[in-house]
Amino acid sequence: LMCRAAIEALAASQGCIVNFASMAALRPVAPMAVYAAAKSAVAGLTTSLALELRDRKVRVNAVAPGMVRTPDNVAAVGAGSPRWVEMAEITDGVLFLASPAALAITGHILPITNGDL
Repeated sequence: LMCRAAIEALAASQGCIVNFASMAALRPVAPMAVYAAAKSAVAGLTTSLALELRDRKVRVNAVAPGMVRTPDNVAAVGAGSPRWVEMAEITDGVLFLASPAALAITGHILPITNGDL
């Protein structure tokens, strides 16, 4: 709904959309089937909208973070901590995709994983 509401304004300004997917969309893990399905839908929406909006010069991409360091995630994982993704790293990815440096990038799902592929 948010993408639909923004399309006209973005087309007028040649703006962009950056959605939030997850590495679970690209590499599902148990027991997160519903989460992986939802994030896969975000990835599919991203690539489909990129095709639909490219002639209107609206770019559509997504970031796909790995395990983000949050208090809840740290508590859930405990001592076996993965390579955490920091919030600032996600922000950097979003800012890049929204920047003039990414003008030729659309329909891309950018993994932000600290090498945890």
